Amino acid sequence: MLEISISLGAILTVLFWGREGAKAGFFVQTVAAGLAFFAMMVALRFWFPASVWLSGLLGGDSKDVAFAAFWALFAGVFAPLYGLLRSLNGRFVPAYPLFIERAFGFIAGCLFGGLLTAGMMTSLLLYLPKIWPGYEASRMLLPLDRAPIALYQKVQKIASERQMIGEEHIVLPELTKAGDDRIVSDWK
Repeated sequence: MLEISISLGAILTVLFWGREGAKAGFFVQTVAAGLAFFAMMVALRFWFPASVWLSGLLGGDSKDVAFAAFWALFAGVFAPLYGLLRSLNGRFVPAYPLFIERAFGFIAGCLFGGLLTAGMMTSLLLYLPKIWPGYEASRMLLPLDRAPIALYQKVQKIASERQMIGEEHIVLPELTKAGDDRIVSDWK
């Protein structure tokens, strides 16, 4: 039942960002969604190395460090680019009707919200098994917790034209069943 509540919260978050996108307009939200996608790919690519580096530097619980590393990487890439976008935004005025601006802004806002929500759900993969031992990903209405990792693997496969095995494999968190039927998160 909690999986459905989490899913509904994620869907409402996506719709909230869609509404914000309709207010901001198509151009702003399209660029913001592209920047969020780029920041997500960078954060996923360097998540494990940054987690290892920060864990050695700061110590502490590895799940806390991994969560912080993911969002530090995401914010470190997204925030400066988004600031640049906001400073340039006043110079671009759409030449198409307001209805189209708002409608496509809603769609781009939903995409932006989906990226942020999926990133949050993915980073929570490290905590969900500890907080909630009965977590079952198959009961989610939308598989947002695995979407960024699947998207990243697809992008890497297309970019490198090879399977993600061997030396080029990027370490990402996965949920696995432990011997005593508990679900644990692990880097694989």
